[in-house]
Amino acid sequence: MSEDQQHQLIKKRALESLFYVDLVKTKEDDFGFSINPEKFVKMVKGLFEKPFEDLAKVPDLEPKILSDLYKAIKNEAFIKAPIKPTQEPIDPDPSVLPRKLPDENKWIWFLIQ
Repeated sequence: MSEDQQHQLIKKRALESLFYVDLVKTKEDDFGFSINPEKFVKMVKGLFEKPFEDLAKVPDLEPKILSDLYKAIKNEAFIKAPIKPTQEPIDPDPSVLPRKLPDENKWIWFLIQ
């Protein structure tokens, strides 16, 4: 696909921005952003964290479909979703018994930080 064809394809699609940030000039001839940088960072983090929260609310269909195998489960089960750790996960000491598994949500901590 040529570069002209790519530009035409982009123009045909209605691309919407996730956010708008304007550069504004103040009365004191300083420049700043139209949105507070802390609010911007919080919004971007929220865009990342909200899908995990929504995924955790999705009901698990397996107990409903295989009701004969899940007779003991009375409460509604939900899909196991990644959870953002409240503090930095620490790798467990392999010499300590019983051995513990590393935190499976460690990648989320490093992605957000």
